[in-house]
Formats: sequence, structure tokens, C-alpha cells
Amino acid sequence: MTNLDIVGDNIDRLVNVELRPRRRGVSAKLYESARKKTGRPLTLEAAERLTKKVKRSDTVIISSGFMVPFWFPKGETDGVLGAAALARAIHLGLEAKVLLLCEQEVAPVMEATLRAATMRTFNYADLKKMPIAMAIESFPM
Repeated sequence: MTNLDIVGDNIDRLVNVELRPRRRGVSAKLYESARKKTGRPLTLEAAERLTKKVKRSDTVIISSGFMVPFWFPKGETDGVLGAAALARAIHLGLEAKVLLLCEQEVAPVMEATLRAATMRTFNYADLKKMPIAMAIESFPM
């Protein structure tokens, strides 16, 4: 086992912590099933596949958002944070374009999160023209 595998195992453990009081064990079962297919940490596998596939100026699409108008009128927040972190890593690390897709209600939250992560967004038309950029496109709920 390499140091990267150890780091990947630890990251996998962190992202698989279940906080829901009901339906416990679902994530663990899904994780174990997927892990059997790769034989290695899933986060490490995903990172390596991204670095092999994504080239400079390629466009990567990230979708996030989960609307429950009464409970989450601006969308849930953990997906937005994760999407922003992933977008920043792809944008800076792989020098790729990133298109983030989300519901209209989530778009301002996504933009503010990216701004807080020191990332600037452009509109989709500009994204197509620029070698490296990031844009948010929304759709109605």
C-alpha cells in the first residue's frame, strides 16, 4: 500500500461518515460495493481518472443542488461547498474550464461560494471563448 492509498483511505472514511439518524449503513454498503470494483480508495481512483482524462482548456461539468422549497429555499449547502471545492481544484490544478449546473435558486449561493474561494465566474458564452474559465448555468426547479 502506497502513501497515496493511505491518504485515499482516510479521505474515503471522512466522506463516508453518515450523519443521518435513519437509514444508517446505506452509504457503507454502497461504498463497499464500489470499492470492490476498483480495489482501491474511490477518491484516489476518481482523482487519478480526472488527471488522466482532463486536459488544459477541456470543459468539466459539475452539477449540484437539492431543492426543498420549505426547508431549503436556497438549496442545501453541502453539495454547493463540495462542488465549489472540486471546481476550484479542477480549474487551478488541471487548468480546465468548469461549468457548474444548478437550480436558479441555488445559483447566487454557488456564485457567492466560489467568490469566497477566490474564484471568478463568467457567463456561459464567455466560457466558450476563454482558454480557462468558470461559469454557472442555472435551470428552473
